[in-house]
Amino acid sequence: MPSSTTVPTWLQTGAWRREGTSGHTPIIAMTADAMRGEREKCLAAGMDDYLTKPVRLPELEAALRRWAGTGGGGAGVDRAVLLGLREYQVPGEEDTVAQLIALFLRETPPRLADIRTALESGDAPALERAAHALKSSAGTLGVNAVRDLCAQLEDLADSGTVAGAEEAVDALAAASERARPVLEELRAGAAVGHTSGRV
Repeated sequence: MPSSTTVPTWLQTGAWRREGTSGHTPIIAMTADAMRGEREKCLAAGMDDYLTKPVRLPELEAALRRWAGTGGGGAGVDRAVLLGLREYQVPGEEDTVAQLIALFLRETPPRLADIRTALESGDAPALERAAHALKSSAGTLGVNAVRDLCAQLEDLADSGTVAGAEEAVDALAAASERARPVLEELRAGAAVGHTSGRV
């Protein structure tokens, strides 16, 4: 359990995580500390979600729904959202889902760089714009962990400051890295399925 001031070194190194044969195992942090920034510290350390005590049943149920049976597991990717995009598929054209995932994977690194640059320069309006752009594309694809962190950054920057944003930016970068292999796998599967006629 994280302390009120920092995440222990053994958590920061990721040595605590042991994956099963099925891939990423979602881990929800639970702590009595509700101080600002603790959520970002936990996410940056590699945990997938965060709850504070006393835990309320609706919050726990919502967290469990976010990470159970989404097809993307602890990567925070909701497969159902991607499958829902199939309705926009035009017969005879390149697979829509594969195209959207490829676009997201291509655009995310420069958008993360824009977010980092805005943070380092103390430019709150630029941070808000960059976070909003990435939030929109992540939301479209059901990359919920990235979307939620971008929303936090957007709200923070809207207040006119970047103070306290560094941990959220680090957590955002970590969430993006966790989502990438899942999205790449889904893109490859979508392309193969489209070629073989399975939509």
